[in-house]
Amino acid sequence: MGDPLLMTVVGVGAALTKVFLRACDAVSAADLVEDGQDLFGALSRVSRRSAGSKDQIESGVSRALAARIQEMHKHHCGQDIDRQLLSGACTEVEIILNEIADDGELLLSAVLNPDSLPAVFHSRASQRRMNIEERAEPYFDELIDAVAAQYAALAPWFPRFKIEAFKSILSGIDEIQENSRLSLDAHAVTQDKIDTLSSKFDEVVRHENKLSRVFFGSRPNVVAENRFVERSEQEHLNALITNPTKQPTVLVGMRGCGKTQLASALAQQCEDKNWSLVAWMNAGSPESITSDLVELARELKIDTSDQPAPKTIIRRLFNRLKSADPSDRLIVFDNVEDINDICGLVPTGNGLRVVATTTNDKGWNYQWDTIRIGVFDREKSIDYLLTATKFDDRDAADALADRLGDLPLAIAQAAATARNKDLSLAWYLQRLDSRGEELVIRPIPGDEYTDDVAMVLWMAVEDTVDSMKNGTKEMARRQLRALALLAESGVPTRWLDPTVEQLDDDETHGALWGTDEDAHDALTELIHRSIVHQSADKATTMLHRLQAQVLRDSWSEEEREQACESAAALLGSVDIDRFRADDSDARFQETRNLIEHLRAFGAQDCFLHLRDYRHFTSALCRAFTHARDLGLVPEVFALKELVNTLHKQVGDSRETLSLLAQLAYAHMYMSDYPTAIRLYKQVLNTCEQILEPNHRDILSTRNDLAYAYYWGDHTDEAIDLFKQVLDDRTRILSSDHEDTLMTGSYLALAYADDGQLERAIALGEQVVKDRDRVLKPDHKHTLVTRNNLADAYKSVGRLTDAIKMYEYVLEARIRTLGNTHHHTRITRNDLAQTYEQAGDLPKAISMYEDLHNDHIRIYGPDHEKTIEVRDRLEAAKRELEQREEDSAAE
Repeated sequence: MGDPLLMTVVGVGAALTKVFLRACDAVSAADLVEDGQDLFGALSRVSRRSAGSKDQIESGVSRALAARIQEMHKHHCGQDIDRQLLSGACTEVEIILNEIADDGELLLSAVLNPDSLPAVFHSRASQRRMNIEERAEPYFDELIDAVAAQYAALAPWFPRFKIEAFKSILSGIDEIQENSRLSLDAHAVTQDKIDTLSSKFDEVVRHENKLSRVFFGSRPNVVAENRFVERSEQEHLNALITNPTKQPTVLVGMRGCGKTQLASALAQQCEDKNWSLVAWMNAGSPESITSDLVELARELKIDTSDQPAPKTIIRRLFNRLKSADPSDRLIVFDNVEDINDICGLVPTGNGLRVVATTTNDKGWNYQWDTIRIGVFDREKSIDYLLTATKFDDRDAADALADRLGDLPLAIAQAAATARNKDLSLAWYLQRLDSRGEELVIRPIPGDEYTDDVAMVLWMAVEDTVDSMKNGTKEMARRQLRALALLAESGVPTRWLDPTVEQLDDDETHGALWGTDEDAHDALTELIHRSIVHQSADKATTMLHRLQAQVLRDSWSEEEREQACESAAALLGSVDIDRFRADDSDARFQETRNLIEHLRAFGAQDCFLHLRDYRHFTSALCRAFTHARDLGLVPEVFALKELVNTLHKQVGDSRETLSLLAQLAYAHMYMSDYPTAIRLYKQVLNTCEQILEPNHRDILSTRNDLAYAYYWGDHTDEAIDLFKQVLDDRTRILSSDHEDTLMTGSYLALAYADDGQLERAIALGEQVVKDRDRVLKPDHKHTLVTRNNLADAYKSVGRLTDAIKMYEYVLEARIRTLGNTHHHTRITRNDLAQTYEQAGDLPKAISMYEDLHNDHIRIYGPDHEKTIEVRDRLEAAKRELEQREEDSAAE
């Protein structure tokens, strides 16, 4: 923070951050400020946005305050800010913030009466205001207003709000009960109290409903009202809103007829009516449908900590949707290519409506209500053209509409081009004829389209780009080329325009794409000219499928190569590590996006047109690496053929060998151990030929191969190779290196699997001791080793040692992962079994009961894991009953 003004208000930023965190977690969050620990997790849950570390959070708050002071001073003073006066005002505001940090009534007031909050803050601050000089009062007042504004904006999201609201309601109930014992004269007062409490309770319920709503997916934005054309089909579609039992509905029509806009308008109505779920699925391929359903499951907080296969996650999602209380919900599957793509992937539930859009009308008649979406009728085409261009030449509008077959997308693009170029419709028709002689574009597949449709869509792009300046023009072409080749669902807007989400540091995120300003200006103009479109939240930018097809068909061979290079450079610029390591949601979403666009890029064989493979290869490596960390291996596994083809095309290099090793791990994850072993051997043999002996990559590949041997039931080979790697890593890296400790942990696991329990215990104890010294005692790797060591203790009958170790691991995992995380549930089950084996049946039964309830909620009552726990629970109960009967008989 080099800005002196920023430095002056930084103390207020820190104090306000402390207030935020106390309201976020009344028990422990505020203490994080004092301890200097990471505050990201606590505040990000409140603000619903990615943040940085403690310093970054305070920096962001301080910058907002500094900007407010700067703006105030510019309007009212016009001279340099007096830092000394501002510093005095800041000190007093910090004191006030410390005083209100635990004020529950203030938090309640901020939610229920936000408009009155500034006055409340100023009233609280009146005494402190007397302590500053008169010249500092404007600074003080502006700071109070700024603090009140930020507090009011975040207060509705604080978990503590609900606690304070219900405390207030309970207090009011106590007062009503006291009044009921008084004379009848108090009844009127009592009724007033009841009305007040009822209103307050309704506000809490509305707050809870707001927090529980889920609007999911990149729904395309509905066009502005002056460009939205009412369609007769909309009334039929709107029946879904009033009829919760209506069967699934499909909108069928040619590309560009407006199916997606109609579905998006319906979804927006449902959002405006505060439906509990409105989900928009990119249904362009079976892979994208599966990926979106898996992400929706995560959004609905369905447990995936055991990293199950996508089919299992989707089954859990459908169980949740089907078993949920009746509520108004909508799921849209947009751009389904074939009805078979969504067979088995359409959920049901009380109040759940399902809508699909498609160009393929085959197979929908059974159990789907079909709405056929046609083109505009001629009068609507004419009215649209005349209204949008503000001309009154009906004959020209009629002629243009006829040539475009009344296709809504083409009509809209023609009108936009004529309006932006200030062309009369007659003049536009002349340009259409003359430009048609310049370039011959292949007809768009489908008999419904006229030949002029492609020319109109191409002209819209060319006229827009040609009107830009040189740097912006080239950037616009890059953006359009990438959009035309990547997934039809659109790309994150920040990939195309880095200015929408600037980093706090000085990274040049748009270095591969030229200046960020050119990227911003180009994208802004493309949006303004209706060439590209954005999702309702502007987070995703997309190119209409028909427009993208026209662009691809118009490219020369050279332009196609340039387009492939542009798309590869964009994918190569995606930096998942820009998100903090503990921001798993953001990293998950970014990795998922990258996988989806790599899949689309590969499906068109774009990489065969590349001259430089580095961007594409690095993007693939990044996708596989982060997918492994985030549990997205099944999704990235779909890129396996792309990796193999790339390796054949490029040959052996450190990058492609790394990709093959990542692919080998994916095969192992998917239980294809023979292929994993074969790939690891292939990588190892090549690494040994091109790298120096004892290179770290060679040691890592040997370790991974040994791990594949272990999982593939080749225990002897695994032990021999783990021992070699352990010796080499100890000699080269030291015994304390994490890679060495990792290999030691794996070797102990292999020893235990082979029945060499004493060796497993001795090595496991040494690894735990070393890891406790090198890493934090609760580090996830240390806890895994401790859990494995407890398993070995139990196997040799050292039940007391096993119980002590399991209890330690369980306490740490509950604290760091939560009670229902997959790893936590493993330890709970292990500990319950050990209690049972040690004869402590009451403790075992209690743990089995809790675990059984969690499994029912997570997996359902009939899942094999639930049944397994239930069987253990019933067996333990029978044993306890028998023991009690035997004891009574004695």
